[in-house]
Amino acid sequence: MADDWFRSPLWTETARTDFESRLARARARNRAQYLRIKGLALADAGEVVAARALWQRVLTDEGEFAHLESAGALEHLGDSYAREDPIRAEHYYRRLIGEHPSLNGTTAMQHVKLAELLIRRRQPRDLHEAALLLDVMSRDVVPGTRL
Repeated sequence: MADDWFRSPLWTETARTDFESRLARARARNRAQYLRIKGLALADAGEVVAARALWQRVLTDEGEFAHLESAGALEHLGDSYAREDPIRAEHYYRRLIGEHPSLNGTTAMQHVKLAELLIRRRQPRDLHEAALLLDVMSRDVVPGTRL
């Protein structure tokens, strides 16, 4: 499992030290990917705060492919806050849609996720925006297919 050092759900002091050591030796162009994937493993293991910290690092990484990984990191951040801090989740979803309109590297469901947050607030303005977001999604579907 040495090849999957960045997929381990462990986040003890020893595990953190090992991860950071391996990350420092990794090619700069791969570091953002390793950070994002390690964040997923940590989030799945219940280490959400640590996962968020790694995803934030993806957003500031300057490696060659970091921009590609930042779309996924923004989605992960939004998803991680959706229940406990919907305003923060909204921020990350809006940032993702603005910075990565193609939604490559994501589930491409940010319009729906944002609409869900807005619907929960039940304010007329928010409901109107949610309808517009869902309309955008329905127009992006290939004719003859269903959502």
